Amino acid sequence: METVVLLSNERNPHYNVSFEVEIDAKCQQNKKTTYADIKNYVKDTYGTFIHSTYISEVKRECGIEVHQPYNDKEDSKKHCKCPNEKKEQIKEAFRHFELI
Repeated sequence: METVVLLSNERNPHYNVSFEVEIDAKCQQNKKTTYADIKNYVKDTYGTFIHSTYISEVKRECGIEVHQPYNDKEDSKKHCKCPNEKKEQIKEAFRHFELI
């Protein structure tokens, strides 16, 4: 979360404004979960590598929005079939990060 605030219109360089900002744990938990977070969770928990295309495939199956890759071309679509074992590991990671 980012906020911009105009604290003063003073042009005096000796004029200072001090304030404190406290971020609670709930606010920190609301960060966006990345593919790297999911990959690291699966690697640490199950000791297996998960490819990004597997994560995208499972996201689509779970109804989670997936962005269009910048280098995706209609004529060069590759469909990777995620093994059921890895699907369950990815879904467990989704549950861990509260995506499903």
